[in-house]
Amino acid sequence: MINIAICDDEEHFCTYEKQLVMDYMTEQGCECCINTFLSGKELLESEGRVFPYHIVFLDIEMNDVNGIEIAKEIRKYSKNIFLVFVTAYVVYSLEGYKVDAIRFLIKDRERLAIDIKETLDTIMKKIKYVDWKLCWNFVEGKRLIRVSDIEYIESNLHKLSFYVREDGLKKYTIYDKLDSIEAQLDDISFCRIHKSFLVNLKYVKAIKNEMVFFEDGRTLNIAKRNRYEVMDQYVAYRGGI
Repeated sequence: MINIAICDDEEHFCTYEKQLVMDYMTEQGCECCINTFLSGKELLESEGRVFPYHIVFLDIEMNDVNGIEIAKEIRKYSKNIFLVFVTAYVVYSLEGYKVDAIRFLIKDRERLAIDIKETLDTIMKKIKYVDWKLCWNFVEGKRLIRVSDIEYIESNLHKLSFYVREDGLKKYTIYDKLDSIEAQLDDISFCRIHKSFLVNLKYVKAIKNEMVFFEDGRTLNIAKRNRYEVMDQYVAYRGGI
């Protein structure tokens, strides 16, 4: 079940967006629940606040609360909700990316159907990936690992160390080649930043000066020869336009 919120104080646009999203989900055969809100205050005060939602479509210019401010509040609760701005004002685009919006769509009825489909295609690939699990025979024993919980994998002397988000950061080791694991994890979320490191971009907060900065404060070096490719992949993952 994919939970979606649409917040727009123009009721006709709110209804139109809901229909476009519902049509897409029906076509994909994906069960979803779509809630609509005609104000930012209504969204933030809704039962369960924003926690139930996987995707939130936000207008920016609304009568009560600016959509950027709503996004900032949402980000206090979760960094994993996909935020999509749908607005008539392009001047806010840079502000939108500060709150890690995956897309910035213009309110144009002729373009909106195409843009929402493209946006949902991108999001659905990532959401489907979240529940992907693989089993490995680690030195510590056989374990079924949720792929999206892997923060990064380090290669050292024919041994791989998996750093996994499980009630804190856990470490599991296996004797294998990083090339082999990279082939198994053939997804835009994983990026080979160095011959010794395969990183899950989901947990990367920033990339600066040939360094990857994780949300938990950890850092890893990027190989000089990889720096442009890594940045391109990071921008693509974050939904840069």
